[in-house]
Amino acid sequence: MLDSTTYEGKILVEICRGCTSNCSYCVIKRAKGKIHSRPINDIISDIEKIYDPSKRLFLVGDDCSSYGADIKSNFFNLLYEINKRYPDLSIDIDAINPEWLERCSEDYIELFKNIKFDFATIPVQSGSDKILDLMKKVKDETGEITAEGCDQGLRKPQNAHHESHGSQSKYFSGYGKSENGHGPPTKPINDGKKVKFP
Repeated sequence: MLDSTTYEGKILVEICRGCTSNCSYCVIKRAKGKIHSRPINDIISDIEKIYDPSKRLFLVGDDCSSYGADIKSNFFNLLYEINKRYPDLSIDIDAINPEWLERCSEDYIELFKNIKFDFATIPVQSGSDKILDLMKKVKDETGEITAEGCDQGLRKPQNAHHESHGSQSKYFSGYGKSENGHGPPTKPINDGKKVKFP
């Protein structure tokens, strides 16, 4: 459990540490190792201890989307279990690796149809194909790393959520594309109105 369990109207619950990816720029795997997921019952127990209906639940992890890969479970099982026990609890998600949006596309579309989220961070990191390739960040079905593939990976669950829950949520982070792949972004990857740039 995190040292501090509340922050600006949120209750914070750590679900995992570490990562399954091997991004060239990232030190998480060296610092924290492979994914280490907490059992669902332990996470539910933490929620019960600090539950406050006036606050949002913020699920925290280095890569929430790879939750469960080490304990024969998955992120979907966890979220559906939380939603079953706390159907009115508002949920924020930290760090959904866009690679998992591609791997489990239909599962994420169903998830965002069935559960209302207030915020989800999907760190694409760059809108430059060159930089994504160097970062070894995410691959589409062709095996190539492209900003277009990342864009489509963001749009599908976003559209499903919007159709089911309206325009209340402000979620999905992304980064833009500069002319040469360096410097500040000049254009958001996803130009939908529901994109949140933290």
